[in-house]
Amino acid sequence: MTKLTELIARGPNPARGITALVLKNYRQIEQARGLLWDWPTIATTLDLPPGPRSAKALRAAFARVRRGIKDKTLEPPPEGGAARSKPSTTTSQAGSQAISPDAAKSGQSNKDFLASLKQIGGEK
Repeated sequence: MTKLTELIARGPNPARGITALVLKNYRQIEQARGLLWDWPTIATTLDLPPGPRSAKALRAAFARVRRGIKDKTLEPPPEGGAARSKPSTTTSQAGSQAISPDAAKSGQSNKDFLASLKQIGGEK
């Protein structure tokens, strides 16, 4: 495995804060919104602090990431793997899990991901 492949396998850069969290969980957030879950519930499920500020920040970050994906400047991790590839066109049945497939594979929960953001100063 090359160093670049290892970097890509780690997923989104945690120094990018909530945007990285959204990118890491993009497909699940998109499914939850499609199933009419509100932003505060999704934010709480992703282990963000409760309250309207977290929900508003999550909604704004999701809009930025969605725009980046549409413009092809961002690419969410594929379902079931951490290496980057073109987004899958298949859909899976929605389930409410707080751990994304790539995080589950690496053993890193969203709570751990948020803790790593705080350690590097990406989130307050």
